[in-house]
Order: sequence, then C-alpha cells, then structure tokens
Amino acid sequence: LFPVFAGTLRAHDGGLHLEGAYAPPGGGVGLLVDRSFLHHFARRTAIWFLDRVIAELSGESSGDPLPRP
Repeated sequence: LFPVFAGTLRAHDGGLHLEGAYAPPGGGVGLLVDRSFLHHFARRTAIWFLDRVIAELSGESSGDPLPRP
C-alpha cells in the first residue's frame, strides 16, 4: 500500500548524503504510475526529511513534524 525505502544516511563536514532506493506499491502498474508523477512526491519527501534532520542537528527544530507549504 505504501512505498518502501531502503538507504543510508551519512553525515560529514560538508553536510548530509542520503542514498537509497525505493519501490512503489502496486508492482508493474505502480512502477508506471511512479515514473509518470509519483517520483516527484518521493523526492520531495526525501528533501523534507533531510531538512528536518539538519534542523534537529543544528538545534533549529520547530518541533513541527509536518512539512510546511
């Protein structure tokens, strides 16, 4: 029902690096839909996640777990 992500998050002096892969739900049909437009949401979620990690590590977290528009 939901995409599955497996990856590694590495912190270094120059910032953070997230590397991994995800599998969309729905098998072959899910892959087609993902290639059409869902990959955009997966990328935005990864960017949101990294922004949250950076905010937490720098002590600038707002405590708000949801992305802001």
